[in-house]
Amino acid sequence: MKRIITLLAIFTLCVISAYAQDWSQRERKIIGNIVNSVTGAAVADTVKAEILMPDSSVIAYAYSKPDYRWQYSDADERKYFVELIFKAPGEDFLIRVSHPEYATEYFPVKLNTFQTDAGNLAIRKLTQFEKNLMLGEVTVRASVIQVVNKGDTLQYNADAFAVAEGSMLDALVEQLPGVELRDNGRIYVNNRFVDKLLLDGKDFFKNDQFVLLQNLPAYTVKNIKVYEQASASSEVFGKGKNPNDPDKYVMDITLKKGYNTGWMANAEAGGGTHDRYRGRAFGVGFSKTFRLGAFGFANNLNESRNPGRNGDWSPADGMTGLTTTQGGGLSYGYFASDRSIELTGSASAQHAKTRNNSVINTQNFLEGGDTYTRRWNDNTSRKLALSTDHQLTLRPKSGNSYNQSFYLTVNYSDDKTQGNTTEGTFGNTIGDVTDLKEKLRNGWISNLGAINRYLSESAAGIKSFNAHLTTFTTLSVHNKSNGLRLIASGSYKNISAGQPNYNNYLLQYNGDSPSVVNRSNPVNSHGYDFNMALDFMHNLSSYVSFSPRVDYFQIYNYNNNRWLTDAVSADTTFNNRGSLLPSVRQEAMMRLDPANSYVTGSYIYAVRPRLPIVYSRSTMRDGQEDSYISTGAQVELTYTWNHIRFTGLTNTFAEKNYFKPKLSVWFTKYFSRMHHYTSLSYYLGASDIEIFDMLDIKLDSDPLNPRMGNPDLKIPLSHMFQLGYSSQYWIWNHLWLNVDADYNIHQRMVAMSYAYDRNKGVRTYRPVNINGNRDGKFSIAPTVALDRDKKWRFSDNTSIQHLRSADMVSYDNFASSQKSIVNNFILSESASLQYSVSKFMIAADSKVNYRRVSSGNGYFDPFHVTEFNYGLRGRVSLPAGFEISTDIKMYSTRGFDYSEMNTNQLVWNGRVTKTLCKGKLLMALDSYDILGKVKSISYNVNEQGRTETWVNSIPSYVMLSLRWNFAKKPRE
Repeated sequence: MKRIITLLAIFTLCVISAYAQDWSQRERKIIGNIVNSVTGAAVADTVKAEILMPDSSVIAYAYSKPDYRWQYSDADERKYFVELIFKAPGEDFLIRVSHPEYATEYFPVKLNTFQTDAGNLAIRKLTQFEKNLMLGEVTVRASVIQVVNKGDTLQYNADAFAVAEGSMLDALVEQLPGVELRDNGRIYVNNRFVDKLLLDGKDFFKNDQFVLLQNLPAYTVKNIKVYEQASASSEVFGKGKNPNDPDKYVMDITLKKGYNTGWMANAEAGGGTHDRYRGRAFGVGFSKTFRLGAFGFANNLNESRNPGRNGDWSPADGMTGLTTTQGGGLSYGYFASDRSIELTGSASAQHAKTRNNSVINTQNFLEGGDTYTRRWNDNTSRKLALSTDHQLTLRPKSGNSYNQSFYLTVNYSDDKTQGNTTEGTFGNTIGDVTDLKEKLRNGWISNLGAINRYLSESAAGIKSFNAHLTTFTTLSVHNKSNGLRLIASGSYKNISAGQPNYNNYLLQYNGDSPSVVNRSNPVNSHGYDFNMALDFMHNLSSYVSFSPRVDYFQIYNYNNNRWLTDAVSADTTFNNRGSLLPSVRQEAMMRLDPANSYVTGSYIYAVRPRLPIVYSRSTMRDGQEDSYISTGAQVELTYTWNHIRFTGLTNTFAEKNYFKPKLSVWFTKYFSRMHHYTSLSYYLGASDIEIFDMLDIKLDSDPLNPRMGNPDLKIPLSHMFQLGYSSQYWIWNHLWLNVDADYNIHQRMVAMSYAYDRNKGVRTYRPVNINGNRDGKFSIAPTVALDRDKKWRFSDNTSIQHLRSADMVSYDNFASSQKSIVNNFILSESASLQYSVSKFMIAADSKVNYRRVSSGNGYFDPFHVTEFNYGLRGRVSLPAGFEISTDIKMYSTRGFDYSEMNTNQLVWNGRVTKTLCKGKLLMALDSYDILGKVKSISYNVNEQGRTETWVNSIPSYVMLSLRWNFAKKPRE
């Protein structure tokens, strides 16, 4: 810590020294807004601005760019500005603004500080007669540009990408260079996570961006921008000035002129074989100051993918069983024309019913010989989820001296699950035993080295309510060089039983009679948390900001966990007592299981000072911005008082008071001319301990997996190193490249060690600190345009990963333990070759995922698992409004112990569409899994064993659907 403080002191002295340099050696800045001299509106064209000395010599120049610091009620009202940075003595300068479409203008400006605002720089658009005189007669070759880099903004031209008829926004996003659309709608641009998806600069169903991705027609999109959206404090103090309130990385969808005012809607209904159906509706209305959107849907398709589409889909992605879903929601927004008031919000409701049938095959890595477990789960779950969120932001009608924001979020859910489990553990490889599930349910299996069998019937119902309120106040003082930011937030949660919760089971060990137990578990818990924080922001110079912050936290949680039980005589079989369950359960309500029933009350109080310092500046070459550099460090030290009181069979408590240090150091550089972005960072961080894990207790409500506490746990530490590179634009007009490398070391990591009873197959878990966990990954992802027009494109993504996992295992009930080490070497390679024009697209895709698993202790022989796929996809537009899209791909797996999981699945999907009524109607015939080969299989391996899972999935089907699209503009 002394070294850290010394380094910060040296850094501060260097800053102060730089602050005292002569004016002529320091960079100075002039900014100005580019506006039309006739209309007063912002000029969106990219104009050139130059700084001239009194003798008319040019000392610097820059190009205009959009100002994304503010959110405007209409995208057309956005400001466009120039930022001129230069080194020169004196106070009097001249700005020259030029563009082929505008008359060149000159503006005198006086600069006697670091920075000045030149205000509006008004230029006049040339008449057609004037342009003809200047240009003469020329021949222009039209070319559609895919990507434009405007300063720190990437802009994709939607018309340059061909998508299938009737496609939604997600199909367009998947095609953008450098963009990945991953699970759950997560978007990555150049391997960087996109925090928010915006519609014309505004949040739209911010809690569920799938709404926009799956419901907004692709043909309504003009362009897609990716940029840093200023945070609340950046609005007042400037972008990037406060690392405690970082700017958001956003993707902004800009609609075409005919769709960003008025309203538009679309609806779809379809039915198919195997009782498959889909219905949905979506609508959104716009005005200058108001926006309202709504959606609704119902389907039993799991909505996994569409034919002919790109993406990282595989049969294993359907690991959720068969789901029937209904839902809908509203989103609204009011944006005052003077930006003084902004009110947004949304509300949604969703109900889902899932039938999940799975088979799980596990190999348990053990010294002296592995054991093998086979488990069948058959569950039905229902979930009702209601949520709403609202945000109010207040600003002054002129200037940006302060802002005030309020956030309110309320969520309610009602989850119900019923199911049964059949499980057996064996001392020998199970293989493909016929009717093994029925044999386990009917009685003990004498062969195969059976260790235990476990049958259960269970039900769970949880009602959950939580509400969260946060307020931010940002205020600048002393000409924006200093300021304050106050934060206050609080939340409340309550959890209760939505139905009788029970888990009735039969458990039998080798040589013992079966034991049948009825159990009930009422649920009752609640809690709150409160946080207050104060940021102080101070600009040490034009390039250095210092933003100390202090937080205070208070958290309380109450949990009433009771197990009510009744043991049935050993000669009662599990299968013939179903009719007795209600009465037996009623009797069980009177009998408390003291060993597993308890009440806990936990308190956490924490104080966290945080000291960040950031240096950022632009470097110049030949009078033009050459690169942008940002570097900084942040030291954080949290003191936590953590206390829990446990009232049960034995009354006890645990208390842990500790300091938790964190250190972040980062460096980023953006090369403006070549559009290269590099980053380097180091992070040292300590993690919190779950205070419940420190209680000196033992709970065995799960008889095969009891758990113990550990009062001696220590704070874990992690070291994380990251190096990244990405091209923000086409290099040499043909290459787009991302490279990432990271390495992580974890010290005193909290792991759930276990004591294994070979005779009964029981694992008793106990949290411990362990060293030796580390992982590293290197990936490179080039995209190559093989021709000038980028019709031919080759994409590749190669990654190499190594994971070293360490755990502790005991065979004598923790009297002694030994470290178990598993090494995973993973090689992944995916490649795609695509040819695309407006009416035709064809692509060949392939992917290989190879994993080698070995034991650092020699507990098991190394094994290899390979998953690979390859195939074709394509789309073609035909006369009379017809379009065909299809994909066919072989998915293969090798290396699984369970032979049924070593499969070849040839998956073929197809779609035929026909447009009617001038595009307002779309008729579609979809066929999913035409050959009926899809099986949902997944694979996982860690230091305790490897697990292979099969889950029921959507059957093949054919569906006919009709979609109606409508848009209405306001009267001109």
